[in-house]
Amino acid sequence: MTWVGISIALVGALGYALGAALQQFEAVTEGASLKLMRRPRWWLGGVIGFTGASLHAVALSFAPLVAVQPISVATLVFAVPLAAMLHGRKAHRAEIVGSAAVAVGLLGLLLLVPSHAVTPHMTGREAFGFLGCIGLVVLVTHLAGRRARGPAKALVLSVAAGAVTASVSTFVRVVGGNFGGEWANLLSWFTLAVPVLLICAVVLLQKSYEVGYFGIAYAGVQVVDPITSILAGALLLDEAMPSGWSNVLPALLAGALMVWGTLTLGRLAPDHKASDHKASDHKASERGTSERGTSGHTASDRDGAGHEGLDRKTSGRKAPALSPGAAPAVFPESSEDSAPARAAEAEPVPGPAAPTPTPASGSVQVTP
Repeated sequence: MTWVGISIALVGALGYALGAALQQFEAVTEGASLKLMRRPRWWLGGVIGFTGASLHAVALSFAPLVAVQPISVATLVFAVPLAAMLHGRKAHRAEIVGSAAVAVGLLGLLLLVPSHAVTPHMTGREAFGFLGCIGLVVLVTHLAGRRARGPAKALVLSVAAGAVTASVSTFVRVVGGNFGGEWANLLSWFTLAVPVLLICAVVLLQKSYEVGYFGIAYAGVQVVDPITSILAGALLLDEAMPSGWSNVLPALLAGALMVWGTLTLGRLAPDHKASDHKASDHKASERGTSERGTSGHTASDRDGAGHEGLDRKTSGRKAPALSPGAAPAVFPESSEDSAPARAAEAEPVPGPAAPTPTPASGSVQVTP
């Protein structure tokens, strides 16, 4: 039955990865706003992701946690290529390597946590204190996210989403651990807090997706969620933590591997919004139009300046002094006027004819 559980966990991991990739594509395209509620693809991603998480829970009933947990951690390796395919590109090698490094480091950290079947108990005071700490993390990351840019912003917002997701896991752990087949045990404010926290986690997750760095955003949630859950289980639910140098040293190595993978994912270029592409194309067209207009004006100004300079030269030319009885000289203003003027000068001017002798009378006859 172990192979059945592993197969179910594999299908669940693929479903969870595909759901996250679909929602990230819509968040990048439309922005993390209420517009996502009108996007069928975003809802489809949510349904597929929820189905994948449910299959993960079913797989745990057929196979041990040691066999199922590595497959669930591998969702990061599946999600990054799927998101790249939705954006019409191939996944970069750095994306695959960084995702694999984060997944391996997270898997090594989770395998070091001892699993003991203890009934979780949490008082109302502890629950409010835990929620207060989560709220403080969300507030700090929100303020930091307003100043951060690029991959840093995606990582900071994913920390908030991962912390709230861990609170959902912690409350589900408490409610499910105390269920015991008695439906009356579900009637508590712990149960009502689960959907509220889940909605907050989804909103924060879409905010981190909106930035465009899917790999680092998804990796941040995948890392912060289990680490926060482990700390909450150890501090509030009396669950065991790894101790001794035999566990601490591998945990540090796993943490270093996760940090390296996260930094590798942070160096990649984001998947921009479609509106950003349209805006950039519009700005480029406006820039080209303005440049063409500027060059046209420059040429016309240059031609105008040339004609104006010619007029100034012509108007500023002084006529030579005239001698008594001499005809005034005429200066053509342009090249078009010079050709007729030269033709007129070359054409002979009719004048009085020379006297012609007549052989008959020898008189002189003047022909007018």
